Amino acid sequence: MRFRSALLLALALMSLPHALTAWGREGHQVVASIAQARLSPAARSGVYQLLHGATLASVATDADDYRNSHRETARWHYVDIPLQATRYDAARDCRVQDGEGDCALAEIDRLVATLRNRQAPAVDRAQALKFLVHFIGDIHCPLHASDDHDKGGNQVGVTLVNQATNLHAVWDSGLIQLAGYTVTSLTRELERANLPVPAGGTPTGWVMEAHEVARAVAYRMPSDRVLRHDYQEASLAAVRLQVWRGGVRLARVLNELFEGQAAVINAPGASPAATQTPKVTPTLAPMVTQAQTSMLTPGGAYHGNVASKVYHAPSCRDYQCPNCTTSFVTKDDASKAGYRPHNACVR
Repeated sequence: MRFRSALLLALALMSLPHALTAWGREGHQVVASIAQARLSPAARSGVYQLLHGATLASVATDADDYRNSHRETARWHYVDIPLQATRYDAARDCRVQDGEGDCALAEIDRLVATLRNRQAPAVDRAQALKFLVHFIGDIHCPLHASDDHDKGGNQVGVTLVNQATNLHAVWDSGLIQLAGYTVTSLTRELERANLPVPAGGTPTGWVMEAHEVARAVAYRMPSDRVLRHDYQEASLAAVRLQVWRGGVRLARVLNELFEGQAAVINAPGASPAATQTPKVTPTLAPMVTQAQTSMLTPGGAYHGNVASKVYHAPSCRDYQCPNCTTSFVTKDDASKAGYRPHNACVR
């Protein structure tokens, strides 16, 4: 299975264009499928009517297809927040450039307003729904929420499974393909894990959360930029978590819209300062239970021994120790929690 996945990945990476789409088709459809399963009766009915019976997954990449012939929508798919920045600044990160639009956050606000307007033409509300499904998925992709003067990782050359590619491609679809996931298998795995997603927040906060994942995980590459097993494990864990968060939050936004509540958006009419400085502190949610984390990476994430305060990599012989009841997505997360690496098995 691992060899087959690597072969398929190599073929896929060779065919990828330079400019990529967040999560790829599979990831976007997983986000949409997770959301579909959580729609309230009112939202389910509203979605059914606007899409004429189609599912959210079936329209999850319509915005990508639309962008191909509408250059003015290109920047709606991401928010270029400098990698070392600690907050979102609309004037810096969401200005109209080169006739390609502003950014995902601004467009999400417009889409929510269109969907909320029951007097708007049905065709406009349907397109707003399709695009909202896509862009909420986009803002959960770390490489669509950060930039290090490298076009969101597109200009960062890396090697994955002996195949030359770029960092953006790895995070958009490479990791999911390497794991051999289909839309169905990844959706089912995430549903079984049912990871907790913090209540509350706004798209601005979610973008900053994804930005933190980019900083803490995606850009933490080896100096030779060969993405080996440890990097793959930590990154795939983050990809799964972000896809799951995207789906759960998309459902929440749609439920609030179709139930007539105040939908989760970036506070229309708020002062620029309030928009630029999200109240949600971006974190990677470093600690999750061992049961929840068992599916996050091949063989699990880093396990922490709560008695000795030592953490182990999946390759360690003591990985399943009786006191290893805490898990971490990255080694940095373990260190910040006061755990030290086992000197024989954590590189």
